[in-house]
Amino acid sequence: MASTTLPARCHQTKKHQTSNMPSLLLFRLMQLYALLMFVAFLVKRITGPARKQSLTWKAWLMNKAGRLALVKSVLSAIPVHQLLAFAPPKKTLKQLEKIQRGFLWAGRAVANGGNCHVNWCRACRPVEYGGLGIRDLERAGLALRLRWMWLARTDTDRAWQGLDLQFSKEERALFFASTTMMLGDGRTTLF
Repeated sequence: MASTTLPARCHQTKKHQTSNMPSLLLFRLMQLYALLMFVAFLVKRITGPARKQSLTWKAWLMNKAGRLALVKSVLSAIPVHQLLAFAPPKKTLKQLEKIQRGFLWAGRAVANGGNCHVNWCRACRPVEYGGLGIRDLERAGLALRLRWMWLARTDTDRAWQGLDLQFSKEERALFFASTTMMLGDGRTTLF
C-alpha cells in the first residue's frame, strides 16, 4: 500500500482535491512565466520603435530646438496607441523617457551626468508654467484611457459600446472624482 501525504487539517475525503495540487502549482507558474514574457515583449514592442527612430536622425547636426521639436512631435507620438489600450509598466515609461532625454540633451541614446540641463519633470511642464511642453507619457496615457470612460458615458452610438472595457481602480476613482452626472430621463442611470 502506498503512503499519501496530506496537508495539515485535510480530511481523507478531500484527498482528490489535494492530488491535483502539483499540477495546479505548475500551471500557475506557467501562467506567471507567460505573463512575464508578455510584459517583456510589450516593453520591446513599445520602446523599440522609439529607439530605432531616434537612432536614424543625425542629432549632432541639429540644435536643441530642432531636437525638442522632434521629441515633442515624433518620439512622444510613437507609443500613443499602446498607451490608449493599456497602462504599460513603469519600467517601460522610464525607458521611453530615457530615450527622449538622451536624444534631446545629448543627441544620442543615453544622456548621463551633466548632459541634462533641466529636471525631466520640469521639462514636461507646459510652456506657460516654465517647462518645455514635452508630453508626460504616464499622464497622457491616463488621460487617453479615461477618455474611453467619458465616451462610454456621453456617446452611446460608438461601435465599441458593447465591449467590456477594463479599467483599474485608480482610473475609475479618478474618473468619478473628476466628473459629475446630471439625471435626465433615467435611461443610463442605474440605482
